[in-house]
Amino acid sequence: MSVIILNVLIVVGCFETEAIQIGCGGSDQRCVPIKSCPSEYDRLTSIIGKSKRMQEYNHVKCTPERQIGNQKYVRCRKRDIDIQCDFNGQKGVYVPRENCPNMQNSLTKQQLSDWSRQLGYVHNGKEYLCCTYEKCLKLPTVCDPERSVPQRPPAFPSCTNNGVDGSLVPDTMCVTQEQSNQSSGKHVCCVPPKPDRLMSRRRASRLANMECGMFDNGPLIQNGQEADRGEFPWMAYLVYKQRGKRCAGTLIHPSYVLTAKHCMKPNEMPTHVMLGVHDASDTPPCSRTTRESYCSQVQKISVASTPSHNKFDIGLLRLASKATLDPNSVFPICLPLYASLRMQMPESVIITGWGKTENGTVSNVLLKATTTVVIRGTACPDDHLICAGGKNDNNHCPGDSGGPYQKISSFGDYKRYVQYGVIAYGSWYCSQPDQYSRGMLVSYFMDWILDKMHELD
Repeated sequence: MSVIILNVLIVVGCFETEAIQIGCGGSDQRCVPIKSCPSEYDRLTSIIGKSKRMQEYNHVKCTPERQIGNQKYVRCRKRDIDIQCDFNGQKGVYVPRENCPNMQNSLTKQQLSDWSRQLGYVHNGKEYLCCTYEKCLKLPTVCDPERSVPQRPPAFPSCTNNGVDGSLVPDTMCVTQEQSNQSSGKHVCCVPPKPDRLMSRRRASRLANMECGMFDNGPLIQNGQEADRGEFPWMAYLVYKQRGKRCAGTLIHPSYVLTAKHCMKPNEMPTHVMLGVHDASDTPPCSRTTRESYCSQVQKISVASTPSHNKFDIGLLRLASKATLDPNSVFPICLPLYASLRMQMPESVIITGWGKTENGTVSNVLLKATTTVVIRGTACPDDHLICAGGKNDNNHCPGDSGGPYQKISSFGDYKRYVQYGVIAYGSWYCSQPDQYSRGMLVSYFMDWILDKMHELD
C-alpha cells in the first residue's frame, strides 16, 4: 500500500472549505485519524500528483476535539470508520470509554495509562478507546448505540389501515387477512400482525418447523474476507458439464436448492450440486486433493428437476436424494416466512460466493462481504428486486450468481440467518460498477417457492 504524506494547516473555526468537527459537519460524520477511515485513505492515496491530492484533502480534513500525536484527521461517515483495533495483542473495537466493561472495573494507574494510549478519537466529548470485551467485539452496536443511527427511511411507503400505521407493499407480500381498500395498482396497505405470525400456508408452517440459519457468535464480517469453514453451511456449489460455468445456490430444505434462473439455462443445466464446499479445489474426486478430510465431507448430489419462474430470474433445484444435515457443514438457511420478514428490507446484507474477485481472478475459496441495500426509488423501482452495492461499496461479481443476500434477523423466537435475495445480475466489472447489484427479492416470491416445494406435503 502506498504511503501518503500530507502537510496540514490546522485551523480552528468553521468554514465552507474546511471540515472542522466542532460546530460543523453532519450528524453522520466524525473527525477521525485518516487511517481509521479506509474509504477516504484509499481514495486520497490513489490520487496522482501532490497538489491535486492536497486539494482533495483540504475538502475532507478536520480539526479533532483532541489531537492525538501528529496524526492527520478527516471527516468520515460512521459506517465507514474502521473500528477494529489491537490492544496488547488482543483484538478489540473502538467504543466509548464508559461503555466498555473492561474500563468499569478497578484499574491501576499504569493500566489506565496504557488504556489512554489506546485512544482512537474523541466525539461529542466521548473518548473512544480500544475495548477488548468479547461482547463488544461481536456486537459493537451494543457498546456504541450511536453507530446504529441515523435510521434510514422505510423501505416501503407509509400508509394507514383503519387508523393503524402500515406499509404500502405488493399484495403478494402481505400475509394479513385484513387488507384495506387503499391500494396502488397491485399494492395494499399492510399492517403486520401482533404478535408476529407465519404465512397461513401448511407448507410454510412445515418449513418453519425445520431448523435453519443457525450461526455461531464469530467475529464481525469484514469486507472481502474469506469465510470461515462451515460459516455458511447452506452454500451450494453448482456443477455443470461445461467447463468455466460457475454459479451458486442456497440449501433451503434437504431436497431443494434456491438459485437464479440464468444459472439453469437449457444448454447449461447443472447436473449436480455440491454441499459442504469451502474450497472448490477440495471437491470430489478426492484423489486429486491433498486435503482428503475436507473433500470427504462434501456431498455431491444429482439434480432431479429444475423448476424455474416463467418471468423472473429465480429457480429451484430439486435434489435426487436428500442432503444429510450437519450444522457445521451442510444446513439450510431460513426464508422470510413471518409477516414482519415479508415486509422487511434490511439496511445491509452479506453476500457470499465463489465468483471473481475485484482483481478479476476467480476465487476457489468461499468469500463473504457486507454491502448496503438500496432503498426503493428510481435506482431500484421494481417490486421484485432487492438492490445493493454500487459505487464505493461492495458488489457481487460474475460467478456469484444464484447466491444469497442474507442477514441475521429475528425468526420466530430466535436470531437466525434469513435469505432476503437471490443474486441475479449487476456490473460485469465489479471493481468499477456502473450500476447497482440486483437480486430477486425472496419475500416477493415466497408463494411461488412454496408452490414448487412438493416435498413439504
